[in-house]
Amino acid sequence: AGSVWKQLGLCLGCDMALQWVLAVFAIALQTEKFYDLAGASTHVLLSIITLKSFSFGEDEGRGAMLTAMVMVWGLRLSSFLFVRVIKDGKDRRFNVARHSPPLFFAFWTIQGLWIIIGATPVLLVNLLPSQTPFGAPTDIVGAVMWVVGFLFEYVADAQKTEFKAKEENHKRFITTGLWSWSRHPNYFGEILLWCGIFVGSLGTISASTQWLLLGAASPAFTIFLLTSLSGIPLLEAAAKKRWGDDPAYQAYKKA
Repeated sequence: AGSVWKQLGLCLGCDMALQWVLAVFAIALQTEKFYDLAGASTHVLLSIITLKSFSFGEDEGRGAMLTAMVMVWGLRLSSFLFVRVIKDGKDRRFNVARHSPPLFFAFWTIQGLWIIIGATPVLLVNLLPSQTPFGAPTDIVGAVMWVVGFLFEYVADAQKTEFKAKEENHKRFITTGLWSWSRHPNYFGEILLWCGIFVGSLGTISASTQWLLLGAASPAFTIFLLTSLSGIPLLEAAAKKRWGDDPAYQAYKKA
């Protein structure tokens, strides 16, 4: 256990050092354009450097599967968000922070914490010996959850991007496709895929209460972050400011 904690500590140090170095450049340039790119890329980096082997055998298969999931998720999300912020020119989450070095630095610090907490199930699987052979029911259920969540997020992002690309929709809100079911289907997908990664890790971490609780912090923190801190609250506030008095938007919220 001591060796695993030491390696997790090294991952934390690498993670925070990278975020803080990038924060210095971001503050100096007053730009948030590589914020999300750095976050997802660091997730991928930590997963790869802790992986013993990309073999899908009984012992290494679980780590290889979860690391591959993080790689696909990270490359897709980071490229999507980077292209979007370059196209838009800015990210409204940082309208105040980019002009306040302490606040901007806090954003990068929170991202570092999100990375290490979110990556914990994958890191533990990569660092600990497997308790059950790869292919256990939790591996299958976790994989299915991840695929559904990933597709939900991908389709939701694609639908909104296509909607916003049309000039006539410039001042309108989207109510079609997955967005007819939920005001935040992309966040639903994000939460589901991280829950899937946690479930997929259970074949390794469930034998120890400390590792199980540490791994459970990943989906719990993702849910908290998106529903109570930086995701939905900010978008709901912005939507209320733009369309709060619009009867159509009020009806959409109640539907």
